[in-house]
Amino acid sequence: MTGKKKFRMKLREITIGFVMLLLVAGALAAAVDDETEAFIHEIIKDARSDHQRSTLLMEAVSLADGNNKLKAALLEKAVQYGIKSLRTTEDCSKFHGILANLVKTDTDRKPHWLYQQATVYRRWWMLEKSSTTKRKLAEKAVALLTEAGSASAAKGDWKEASGFFNEARLAAVAYKLPDPNGLLGYIRSASYIHKAQEKIADHIETLKKTPADLDARSSLVVTLVTVMDDPAGAMKYINEDVDQRFRTFVPMAAKDLSELPVDACRNLGDWYFKELSKSAVAVVKSRMLVRAKACYQRGLELHTGADVTFAVLKLSLSQIKSDQAKLGNVDPLVCAYCSGTGKMPCPACMIDGQATGLRKCYYCKGTGRVKCRTCGGTWRQKCSHCSGRGKIATGRERRGGAYYTIYSKCRTCDGSGVTHRSRYGSTRAGPCPTCSKQKPELRGTSACSNCGGKGGSGACRTCGGAKVVPCTHCDAGRRMSRSRTGSAYRKKSSQPPKSSTSSTRRKDSDRPKPRRKTEDSN
Repeated sequence: MTGKKKFRMKLREITIGFVMLLLVAGALAAAVDDETEAFIHEIIKDARSDHQRSTLLMEAVSLADGNNKLKAALLEKAVQYGIKSLRTTEDCSKFHGILANLVKTDTDRKPHWLYQQATVYRRWWMLEKSSTTKRKLAEKAVALLTEAGSASAAKGDWKEASGFFNEARLAAVAYKLPDPNGLLGYIRSASYIHKAQEKIADHIETLKKTPADLDARSSLVVTLVTVMDDPAGAMKYINEDVDQRFRTFVPMAAKDLSELPVDACRNLGDWYFKELSKSAVAVVKSRMLVRAKACYQRGLELHTGADVTFAVLKLSLSQIKSDQAKLGNVDPLVCAYCSGTGKMPCPACMIDGQATGLRKCYYCKGTGRVKCRTCGGTWRQKCSHCSGRGKIATGRERRGGAYYTIYSKCRTCDGSGVTHRSRYGSTRAGPCPTCSKQKPELRGTSACSNCGGKGGSGACRTCGGAKVVPCTHCDAGRRMSRSRTGSAYRKKSSQPPKSSTSSTRRKDSDRPKPRRKTEDSN
């Protein structure tokens, strides 16, 4: 009997035994962790490799439909051994599908499964040979690590979130992705909020021992309102000793905005925008601006007259939008891909971070212009022979009792004081005749001959020229908060983040290089 047949017979025996156990008084339904570990060890004790262990555990998973706890334990062990034994891209694709299903079903452990999925992509990157596919896999791995950090932040585990964000940044540096420091804002925000959580715990312990400690109470209220964005939680610690403004506005902020009148919405928005957001760190300012924006928008809905109040609310909203654009993505609870808008630029037709609905021209890299072929981009530079004067001293002449210097026209620049260096390295007199008539900001360049200066070569097949596609990483642009109730679950309006450009560009090394010529300078 061959080893393969023995392996199948052993698997069949284990499966039959497992079914018998399920039928005996539901013993496994109430199995403790020790029994689960013992059962897993019984399944894989005769396996010789991680691949065999993973296969056995995956076969046993189908029998544990009635016991979710046991099923999750078997899946986790199967994935753990399977990741160790990834040898082909087909194996990576298989486990990617399994983990993608676990991310959707096991929401309580979503960060863990996202991290495992990123591990599969990293192994897949090592097995893949195509540079284009490797880049896409690297981008996906970094995106999954970022999403795992946001999921941990939504659960309130900011320490774990900071670790995920830091690992995503290190992966972006290792894979040489563009803008690897784009996650520094998330790393700083997660670390800051984690320290704030520790400070909150210390203040609560202090108030339990000494309820009359005004400094601890005031600091606790401020931290809950600003850093944690939790006015309802701050209401528990409001008393007559706290500052009057907090006694006035915190109860208003804890209510739903639909319960507030126009004047209350405006005053609450001013408190968030003009007081709490000023001189605050980036993540706190971002959250206060979101709160203020919601208050002003509610005020505009209730106030229909075109008077001074209406104009003030509109002006405040425009200022908030400008401040949010300057901050960028600093709040980990807001979708990192669409900045809370629900839509994101099409990654297949990005040109310098802005969607155009066109494919990027490989020749001009999407700029629509290339360096001038006559002057190579150095269209005008000061003549090194005459230092830009256009003439040089050639002798001295005595006139009466004094000597005068004789100047002649500089032959290098032909008296113009400027020269330009051609693409072949030769120096020519005067400015470049090809691009001297262009606009100042375009001098030294010429329109791309491949795309006619448009930077694209037809409508994008990914988005059909629509320029934006629905964001697949967030729920219609909503905040990935700890709960879907209250004001913490809001939309945030901001500029979409820069996405990676299309990978279909042609490499510079593949283009034919011109033959280098040498010419004598004038």
